[in-house]
Amino acid sequence: MTMNRKKHLMIGWCLIAFIFTAYAQNEHSVTYQLVENIGYRGDDINDPYAKERCVLDVYYPENEKGFPTVVWFHGGGITGGQKFIPKELKEKGLAVVAVNYRLSPKVKAPAYIDDAAAAIAWTFKHIADYGGDPSKIVISGHSAGGYLIAMVGLDKSWLQKYGEDADKLAGIVDFSGHAITHMTVRAERGIKDTQPIIDEYAPLYHVRKDAPPLLLITGDREMEMLGRYEENAYFYRMMKLVGHPDVRLYELDGFNHGAMATPAFHILLQYVNELAKKADANPSAADREVGTSFSNPLDVAFGDPYVIYDAVTARYYMYGTGGGANNGFAAYSSADLLNWEPEGQVYYASNENGWSDSTAAWGGAYWAPEVYAHKGKFYLFYSAQWKSNPGKELENFRIGVAVADKPTGPFIDLPGGPLFDPGYPIIDANVYFADDGRMFLYYSRCCYKHPVESEVATWARQKGWYDEIEESWVYGVELKPDFSGVIGEPVLCLRPPVVMDDAQAEWESRSVTSKEVNRRWTEGSFTFKHGDTYYMMYSANHFAGENYAVGYATAKHPLGPYTKASNNPVLEKNTPSGGTVTGTGHSSVLFLPDGRMLCVYHARTKKTGNERVVFIDAMEIDENGVLKVNGPTTRP
Repeated sequence: MTMNRKKHLMIGWCLIAFIFTAYAQNEHSVTYQLVENIGYRGDDINDPYAKERCVLDVYYPENEKGFPTVVWFHGGGITGGQKFIPKELKEKGLAVVAVNYRLSPKVKAPAYIDDAAAAIAWTFKHIADYGGDPSKIVISGHSAGGYLIAMVGLDKSWLQKYGEDADKLAGIVDFSGHAITHMTVRAERGIKDTQPIIDEYAPLYHVRKDAPPLLLITGDREMEMLGRYEENAYFYRMMKLVGHPDVRLYELDGFNHGAMATPAFHILLQYVNELAKKADANPSAADREVGTSFSNPLDVAFGDPYVIYDAVTARYYMYGTGGGANNGFAAYSSADLLNWEPEGQVYYASNENGWSDSTAAWGGAYWAPEVYAHKGKFYLFYSAQWKSNPGKELENFRIGVAVADKPTGPFIDLPGGPLFDPGYPIIDANVYFADDGRMFLYYSRCCYKHPVESEVATWARQKGWYDEIEESWVYGVELKPDFSGVIGEPVLCLRPPVVMDDAQAEWESRSVTSKEVNRRWTEGSFTFKHGDTYYMMYSANHFAGENYAVGYATAKHPLGPYTKASNNPVLEKNTPSGGTVTGTGHSSVLFLPDGRMLCVYHARTKKTGNERVVFIDAMEIDENGVLKVNGPTTRP
């Protein structure tokens, strides 16, 4: 940087301070809230030190939407320091997430880097709950905090562990952080602080041209700590050499390592404002105002639909049962959720690791595919008939997992057969990725050979309709990190009501009380977290009948206990009110960057007859935690 530029920065940061003070005065009508000590690693940490340190505060403008967020990491050499909301960032029309992390020597590398990744992943997953825009997240920190955010932003593997993509960050702003391996990491190895090294724990080691926008700020090179300016100058130069299009370096003349933060905050604010305007002016497909212009039903003949967004291709991908697939699954893609294009068959049961029986009932029963992006791969969970069937059971369904490099496949089964064998037929896999990195599988135990006594069963027997009523139940179990099996025993999460005066009994028993079939279903579950509450949506009644409908239950732990909602069902046929839609069910939720939620489900209309087609409707959770689906709707 030239001396002229350094001098301009000295004058410029003072002007910036004035500009943002004026801006703050215009924000006088906005109220700001502070929520403190939120655990970003979930509720099940056994380590007391992790429980103490792995917490964050959220400072945000109340009743506002779409604002940017700065995730702020304190300094202190990774041996000290406490989270705080910088006064320079208060009342500026943005949210601040202030993070604590574990410190050396109580933990050693890479524990604190992993903490930083977990906190940033938490922000991606939850900032929309406070009104923030997940596409406008900027990570920043001073000294040790700058080092941590540079590591997480440059080395994509840290956020991939938590199911997030570092490239989704709006920007990285590093206040005088190490670019080489941090001195505390070196000290843990017995290396003195004046001996530099560059290895996998150095941001410099991970320079790449496709990283998010990067802003480096240091103090005066003659006043900085241990050559910090020169480290960042080399960092800047290497990012330029690998072809990064948006990296900047500022040296603040006359400020030492500690004092440089004061003017740097004002540069940060200007930069956040610039990035936010850029995001608003150039929205990606995931940021566009989608979800208001699609037609219902879509021209996609899927049952059990499931939609994901892929940032690399900037497209949404839909998977489902049927859709023209033969012994496997097909996919569709869209840039706007309105116009869908067929991508062909993406999974074939005959692949080299295939374990299913395509000659069994229902053509092998390739049902309910769900795809998840995880650690740079795409994983397809599905159910099918298992070829290992010594008892010649009609329903011998198990759950499989296949993997691909792209959302369009080809998906190849993981070796070893089905995910696990609980000893009974199971379908409708759904996976929840928890804040602490654990994963939970939910599935439905089929009705097949599962008669259950209840007041409804007694009533049907007394009517002379059925001798027994079979039921399907939803279970949850923790997944192994590599999807090779499960951990522990499955836990019962949901089942149909036992007594007839239960508030859920009427709508969940319609397949029996309408004399449609001698079965009661609890299936097609989808689990997500909103605030500190877990929501499990589920479907009840016969999937092939008009009474198929959706309800939900809530819990404080991924495995429950779950309590069914008093406003169930939240999605059901609209023919009693003059509509044409029946058989609404097997819903999933698509989360948009602006915080809105869309309910994706299948249904039938008078026009489609028995064929299931895809619907997408808006849904919401109000201030009291009540979930509502604004459907079914039909629009040309």
